[in-house]
Amino acid sequence: MPTMNIPFKFSIRLLAAVLIAKFVLGFLGADTLPGLLWGSLGLVLLTYLFDLLDWYSEGALRRALKPSALSWLAARLLVRMNVVEPPKESSAEPKTKEGEG
Repeated sequence: MPTMNIPFKFSIRLLAAVLIAKFVLGFLGADTLPGLLWGSLGLVLLTYLFDLLDWYSEGALRRALKPSALSWLAARLLVRMNVVEPPKESSAEPKTKEGEG
């Protein structure tokens, strides 16, 4: 029955959005019914916006956000963050402690 596919996907997205909004609003201390409704509606609309953009870009977003691609990007970012700068040029004369000559 292909006609039940759309309501089922919507209900799963809505359930996930309500749970995420409830957790985030509870964490922020702003757990109200209007906030929960607007937050979950916004999250559901964001998922549909992502699907629309993915359809428009012919699947490029899903390929870019695969776990293997994300882990590769994270590894490259961590390597860039941990690059050690070359040592600074020191003067030709060695530094001596006070009282040594």
